[in-house]
Amino acid sequence: MTRQRPATATERPTPRRRQADRSADTRRRLLDATVVCLARHGYQGASLAVIVAEAGVSRGAQVHHFGSRQQLMLEAAEDLFRQLYKDLGRVLLALPDPAGRLRQTVTGAWDQLFSTERFLVYQALLTASHQDPEMAAALASLLVRVRSQYEPAVDHYFESAPGALVKPRTVFVQMACFLHGLAAQAHLAPDPASLRHQLEQFALLIGSQLRVRRNVTTRPPKAGA
Repeated sequence: MTRQRPATATERPTPRRRQADRSADTRRRLLDATVVCLARHGYQGASLAVIVAEAGVSRGAQVHHFGSRQQLMLEAAEDLFRQLYKDLGRVLLALPDPAGRLRQTVTGAWDQLFSTERFLVYQALLTASHQDPEMAAALASLLVRVRSQYEPAVDHYFESAPGALVKPRTVFVQMACFLHGLAAQAHLAPDPASLRHQLEQFALLIGSQLRVRRNVTTRPPKAGA
């Protein structure tokens, strides 16, 4: 019978490391709880007391990580934005069928991003930013950074169609605006067949300006590469 080798000092988590892990976990719980509370209660109803209770942490822990509701909301907005556009990036990176890539891009972006609860939370933050200049500035800065992340994939997979009036990157901005508007009013006409029809029609519409590059089977370069 072999004896298990005891952990060495370098393998054991140090008190400082354990504290860092606990701190990161508390921060993560507060950010996740903020998104949950925004989805459940809206921007006005997601008070610090409600968020702290949802996160299961003390008010002191919240103050330590986020000194104010404003700071917590801004950090949650940035975290949510990164997650949302990582989802969009995954749509672009995982398109399985080159022949149907344009349609798959539109429907995939809707299914995996714009129709999700997380995107509704982003819309709540966007609405709140109309009355909150600091939130508006933070979201605007995030949007610029996020676009710089997925634009290389757009250039990698797509090119302008013959006679196109706009560039592929502009088409994708227009697609985001279309899907954003569709998400904002989808609850007023929740017919899945009607929504799917609108997505299919939009894919046909942008097909006059955009086409899939032929024989592209490699992953796109990273931003700045």
